[in-house]
Amino acid sequence: MKLETYRVRLTDTDTKVRTILKSPPCVAGSLEARSAANSFFKSLAEDPNLMNCGDRVFQNFKMYHDGTNWVAELEAINTTPKG
Repeated sequence: MKLETYRVRLTDTDTKVRTILKSPPCVAGSLEARSAANSFFKSLAEDPNLMNCGDRVFQNFKMYHDGTNWVAELEAINTTPKG
């Protein structure tokens, strides 16, 4: 599984964190892809470290097949107190 994390500062206290996870390659629509989706989704649910975007649990979740891999995009806005 490949993991990428991006951070964008929105304000002095808010940062948008986007985590993108990709499964191993599989052919869209095949039985292998359905099995891969099942195991990919299960691994996301079982590993709490994958469900976090920065310091908090994701607020938006999107999972789709991009033609090569299953992709899960998780987003959250992290707020750090001023001071």
